[in-house]
Amino acid sequence: MKYIKLFESYILENWNVNPQVEIGGEEHTIKWSSGELELSEIIQAFSQRKDLIPKDWDSFKSVFNYKYPDQFSNQKDTNENDINIGLKSSYNSGNVDIKYTSADLLKIDKFTIDGKEVDAKPYHDFIKGINKVYWSGGKKQLSESELKSLAKEVENEEGRVSFANVINDSNFMNKLKKYFDKVLKTKENPSGVPIERFGTTKVKVDYPDMWDDYEKALQYYEYFQKTFDFMGDSIQKGEELALPSVISVNNKMLLLGGNRRITYCVINNILPFVHFIKI
Repeated sequence: MKYIKLFESYILENWNVNPQVEIGGEEHTIKWSSGELELSEIIQAFSQRKDLIPKDWDSFKSVFNYKYPDQFSNQKDTNENDINIGLKSSYNSGNVDIKYTSADLLKIDKFTIDGKEVDAKPYHDFIKGINKVYWSGGKKQLSESELKSLAKEVENEEGRVSFANVINDSNFMNKLKKYFDKVLKTKENPSGVPIERFGTTKVKVDYPDMWDDYEKALQYYEYFQKTFDFMGDSIQKGEELALPSVISVNNKMLLLGGNRRITYCVINNILPFVHFIKI
C-alpha cells in the first residue's frame, strides 16, 4: 500500500502537460512506450457502441454481435509487425497469460467460443482490418477538453469502473476506500477479511455478513490499490508503460484499453498520452 497517499485526496485542476509524478518525495517521469493492440478490447468497446462502427468495416461487422473467441483473451500485439511475426514464448501481462499475436491467430482455422468451435475466417478478416486501422494511429497527448469528452463517452460503458467515475466525483475513491477499511482485518478489526483472502474463492461463504461491503472493498483493492502500486514501482524503476488506446469515429471517442493508466494520470493531474486513432 505504498502509493495510497497519491490518490486518497486529489484535486482536478491545474492539469500538467509534463508526465511527472511524485513518488516517495521525488519527482519521476512516466515513460510511455507504444500502444498495444488487444482485439478483445476492441470487440468489447464496439459491441457497446455499434452506432460508431464505420461502414467500411462491413466485411467483419458481424464480429461485434457475438462473444469474442477464447483465444482473443490471450492475445496482445505490441507493435505493427506482430501481424507477421508469431510469439516466441508466452508471457504474463497483468493477470493474463499472453500466448498469441495477430500472426498466431491468423494461423488458426477454428476458434473456440463457449466451448464450441467456430469458423475463424470472419475473425481473420477482422484481425487484418483492425490491424490496418489501429497502427495508422500514433502517440498523442490529450487536451483537457479531449479528456473530458472521452470521459463522457466512457461513463456509459457497462461492467467496469472507469476514469470517468474519478473525473465526475473527486471523492469516488475515498468512498470505496471506506469499505476497504471497514472490511480489512486489522488489530482494530480482528474479525475482518485478511488481505491475502481478497479476490480468492469462498470469501462469501466465510464472511457472509461482510459480502456487500467486501465487493466494494475488493473493487478498491484490485482496481486501484494493486494497480497503482504496480505502476508506481514501474515508474520508479524507469520502466515504460504502454500507451492507452483511443479511437475517434465521427468525432466521438472510444477507449480501447488503458482505463487504469488514464485514471492514474487523472489523479495526478496529468494529461495522459495515448495511442490515438482517427477515422
